[in-house]
Amino acid sequence: MSIDVPRTEDEHAALAEAERGPSPFVVLRDEAGRQLIVPLDGDDVRLGRTHLAYRDPSAHGSALTLLPGELNAATAFSEQQHQILRELCRPYASSEEARVRPASDRAIAAALRLPVHVVQSEMEALTEAFGLADLPDGTARKEVARSALLAGIVSLEDLG
Repeated sequence: MSIDVPRTEDEHAALAEAERGPSPFVVLRDEAGRQLIVPLDGDDVRLGRTHLAYRDPSAHGSALTLLPGELNAATAFSEQQHQILRELCRPYASSEEARVRPASDRAIAAALRLPVHVVQSEMEALTEAFGLADLPDGTARKEVARSALLAGIVSLEDLG
């Protein structure tokens, strides 16, 4: 998506200067010849009096955006919960279908050699930890799997 923003003379001068020498950001041109400024990880982006710190997701790995006091996804789960999350997400690694379903409690229990009631209890705790307890069970289950994959708690390499 491209947004054309009218520039002042000062902004044009700053862009021209950035193209001439070392710059804290990269200036590219799209197919139409428009200048696109690409911020680098750690850049301070200013919009009027508002300052934003740009963080390149590829420089830090994928993770959930967490607010202070929220779940610390990387360290909040026990090893058993990590194993259950991996099994929950396993169907996503072996299927290219658009309608993949996360593994059932019974399938997870069989794969991990755990009683089904233990898996059910851990799934309730995981659903709560991801803030999805208010969703219907099937929807919450899909969202837990999706969130675990997006946050990098479970990677496709873990499932292979």
